[in-house]
Amino acid sequence: MSGRGGRRGRPWTPLPPDLDPDTAELLRVLRELVDRSGLGLKGLGAALTPDHFNGAQPPAYNKLSRCLKGEGIGNAGLLVSAIVQICASPEEREAKAAEVERLKVAARAASQNVRPAPEDVPDRADRADRSDRSRETAVALEAARNRIIELQNELAAERRRAEESERTLALLFGMLGRPPATTEAPAAPRPAATAVVPPRRPRPVPQPARIEAVAATLRALDPDGERIARALRTAVDETLDGRHTGRYRLDQLHRAERIHLGAKVEIVLAAALGLAHGHQMDFSIAGCEVDLGFTTGRNWIFGPEQVGQVCLLVQLDEDRSEWSAGLIVVEEHLLSVGMNHERKRALSPAGREAVLWLFRRAPLPPNTLLSLEPEQVAVILSHRSARDRVTELLRTAQRRPITPASMATVAMQEDHPRRVREAIPLLAEEGIAALGWIQQQEARALGLPVLRPGELVTARLAPLGEDEGDTPSVRFADGRRWTLARPGDPVEPLPGPWPWSRHADQGQDGGVDGAEADGAVEGGGR
Repeated sequence: MSGRGGRRGRPWTPLPPDLDPDTAELLRVLRELVDRSGLGLKGLGAALTPDHFNGAQPPAYNKLSRCLKGEGIGNAGLLVSAIVQICASPEEREAKAAEVERLKVAARAASQNVRPAPEDVPDRADRADRSDRSRETAVALEAARNRIIELQNELAAERRRAEESERTLALLFGMLGRPPATTEAPAAPRPAATAVVPPRRPRPVPQPARIEAVAATLRALDPDGERIARALRTAVDETLDGRHTGRYRLDQLHRAERIHLGAKVEIVLAAALGLAHGHQMDFSIAGCEVDLGFTTGRNWIFGPEQVGQVCLLVQLDEDRSEWSAGLIVVEEHLLSVGMNHERKRALSPAGREAVLWLFRRAPLPPNTLLSLEPEQVAVILSHRSARDRVTELLRTAQRRPITPASMATVAMQEDHPRRVREAIPLLAEEGIAALGWIQQQEARALGLPVLRPGELVTARLAPLGEDEGDTPSVRFADGRRWTLARPGDPVEPLPGPWPWSRHADQGQDGGVDGAEADGAVEGGGR
């Protein structure tokens, strides 16, 4: 069979000729799903999680490749289901799941069918008859097993609904000030003159001591949230991989990559805060097992294994450049009644109120391209050469931090700093100065944003007028002072050569107006 293979551009390995028709058809359907998803084998392997295998580790790349060549596919039921869940579109997922289930049962029956020795085989018709009976038996057994699982799930759901009803009744009777009635001791009749007392709102339950210990540890590790914010920015930028893909928005990610973003956040958070990995959950903090719940939406979902556990909730809003983080002990009464096909449930309104927030709507290091208008981004990306795209970015995004990830996304080259160095003297001819992290003093004196390492800020400058003595300005090597240009100021090239470098004898003649420390600026190479 031909077609695109597990690695982009390479064909699939032809199937063995001795495969039975059901197994061959199953492999054809699975390969077609992988091809249409655009993931390839490596992308599919990255999208597989322990949740797809009942908590077990997903198969390695080599095993995944062998299974899609036909080796042991009849006994890889969980892998087959995971491929359908990841690669099939929502519209066809149910139909594909039914088709694959039928082929999977038939393939399993074929793989378990023991071939007799040649001398024991009376004829080909006998063999076909026994094979058909084996397949029918396997199909019947699989259907019975599926029905048992459905009944178990229905029973568990009924038990949860009964427990929820009991808790609701207990809460109502508690607010009324009397215990629930029992069959053993019926309650005395209520006097007719008893006044109806309105129910009192329950007092907020104090956070458990283990949450307080975890919260204190996290606050000590990152008092202002700067380390967590940088870690989240890193996770998003590395997942977008703009240097190689040109993407800069989360909605440009594939579904499997959005799933992978949560795992990426876990890795970078552990590295940024120095957190130890837990034995059962993601982290071990203050001697407590803590699981990570990450979302780019407005709520979190939790599986049955997370009930009773401490969870670190992280929310990321890329459009508003905000993030939040809090802690919660996941309890049954804090979760919604409804669940998805993986038996996961979201936090209820009461659950969201129970979160102990560490940081609420804290600022996230911005995505420069998202801060621009879509029309401006379109103009930037319309240039054919990397140097022209970077130059247009620095020209357009003035007076705001320009992140290294944004410059790499626009350049789409490994050596994007070289394109930046080429763009700076071109902008100087237009009167636009580009200041880096080592020119923080000059940027601060001009009232420009504070930069992080690797960031740039650009701004058009104009010579300082005689009547603007108190205006923040910087002195160039030619002795003139320059300040931020106003819309009506004429364009005048900056004195070169560029980029800027600090004068060797800082603190002497001249300096930066408006800053506490003197620091003259002159032209020259770095």
